[in-house]
Amino acid sequence: MLSIILFILKIIGWILLAILGLLLLILSAILFGAIRYRAEGAFRQKQFKGSLKVTWLYPLFSFSGSWGEDGHSGSARLMGIRIWSSEKNTDADEEEDWDDEQPMVEIQEAVQTEQTDRSQDAGQKKNVDKRLPENTPNSSHEPKRRQPLLERAARKIRFSFARICDKLKTIQRRWEAARSWIEDEANRKSVRLTITQIKKVIRHLLPRKGAGRVTFGLDDPYLTGMILKYAALFYPLYGEQIEIFPEFDETVFEAEGWMRGHIRIGVVAGCFLRLLADNNIRKQILGWIKR
Repeated sequence: MLSIILFILKIIGWILLAILGLLLLILSAILFGAIRYRAEGAFRQKQFKGSLKVTWLYPLFSFSGSWGEDGHSGSARLMGIRIWSSEKNTDADEEEDWDDEQPMVEIQEAVQTEQTDRSQDAGQKKNVDKRLPENTPNSSHEPKRRQPLLERAARKIRFSFARICDKLKTIQRRWEAARSWIEDEANRKSVRLTITQIKKVIRHLLPRKGAGRVTFGLDDPYLTGMILKYAALFYPLYGEQIEIFPEFDETVFEAEGWMRGHIRIGVVAGCFLRLLADNNIRKQILGWIKR
């Protein structure tokens, strides 16, 4: 009897261990599975064409979209099955549009009826006003008491001065609070840590590979040369990926390029958890939430 109970407990333990391993596998896939993207685009003759493709744990999830002269289109698939598409059902649109004229007619009739009622009410009001006696007291013709000009001007000046003083006091209090917050060494460390983690996230989100080509030109060759001169200052930043071709005899601007990269949720979540591990940052967040 005891051996049977131990055998059942062993089976339950193996089942729980398998479930735990499956959950860890799913969590690892979510955190460290790369969300890959690739984008292409071109701008020619004042028209833009482009495409975007995103995959995650391919072929678990994929998205593709395109933009062009005919508009935009896109679709999403889960395990190869289409779950969303921008294409519309034309049959349903035709069924919805067949009775569009009848509501418009009803709206026009309602507007005409309302205008007729308003005109009748206005005519009746004019007739009643004509029958009123001329000596009927009217509050709009009662003399209004006006304060002296100097007294009103002095009151406005006092009010404006008091308001300006209140604003200056508020600005001074905020400046003193900000200065005391900046001078705190713990806050300085938290700011440096936040900037470091933000830089890591930005570097992770930027494309890994890409290339492009830009062709530009103006009516004035001198202006074209000046733009090329200033663009050369930033050549170390884009020289390996983007090619620039100036045109000195025509006005033109064309561009094309592509880029690809990947994003891992675990990297972004790790940077966020690193910030939450700082005691001072946690206190600041809790203080903002309590406000």
